[in-house]
Amino acid sequence: MTDDVTNGSVETGTPAAAQSAVLGNEGSKTETASNDPFVGLDEDTRGWVGAKGIKDIASLAKSARNAEQMIGKSVVLPGDDAKPEDWAKVWDRLGRPEKPEGYELAPPEGMPESMPYDQGFADWFKSEAHKANATKGQAKSIHDAFVVMSVERATKDAQARVDKANADLASAWGAKDSDQFKENLVLADRGIKTLGGDALMSSLKANGLIGPSGEILDATIAVAFAKAGKSLGTEGQFVSGNAATADNPFMPGKENITQQMLSWKTDPNKARMQMAAAGKSPRDFGLPG
Repeated sequence: MTDDVTNGSVETGTPAAAQSAVLGNEGSKTETASNDPFVGLDEDTRGWVGAKGIKDIASLAKSARNAEQMIGKSVVLPGDDAKPEDWAKVWDRLGRPEKPEGYELAPPEGMPESMPYDQGFADWFKSEAHKANATKGQAKSIHDAFVVMSVERATKDAQARVDKANADLASAWGAKDSDQFKENLVLADRGIKTLGGDALMSSLKANGLIGPSGEILDATIAVAFAKAGKSLGTEGQFVSGNAATADNPFMPGKENITQQMLSWKTDPNKARMQMAAAGKSPRDFGLPG
């Protein structure tokens, strides 16, 4: 064979080394392409694959599957022309219960027993929360915060009323630990029991004039009933406005069980007054308050 080049082409007899030298660049490109798993992708797509750190087909497939799963869990907002039922599907997907009854509301932990939970309020709140498309978690959080705030405010207001009533009574009756104060307190109790009994006491509590534990919330009412109680008492029962009479069988150092029982049987109201003057109450003797 000859080494001559005829018409600008290489003869078929050209050695393999010579052919490699002539086709070297093209052969290298072909070999590189065969090792590229993303051959054939356009430049933009290849750039996205590289930016994601995807090295092979397996990684690409896994990424595509994860993306599909996320899309399945995503919420697509309706367009401007969406109907209420289209939005309803969105709210339900986000966690709104199907009906107001689906909200789970209960008294917050630590709520005082003296303040009963208002189930009527809870039912109203569920209805409004559903209208507002609130999720279960959102409704519970707002409900609990509102109830706690309401309890704290009511407790604070009640204490303020007690403090004011005590201050007003101190002006009218003297110090809280004085005999005059204790006597008037017993007289007020007598007035209530004589004029209306338990029914009157329940009404005073229901109208916020007396607290659930018997604390005075309105000094004007207490003073009025004390005057009524005094006018209903037996003449000569009080000595110089002082309930601590010399023959008080409840007074420390002068206790007389026989006289105590006699006093309670013959005149319970007087016995209560004497107990108060002695710094005691009927409950201290196992008697009804």
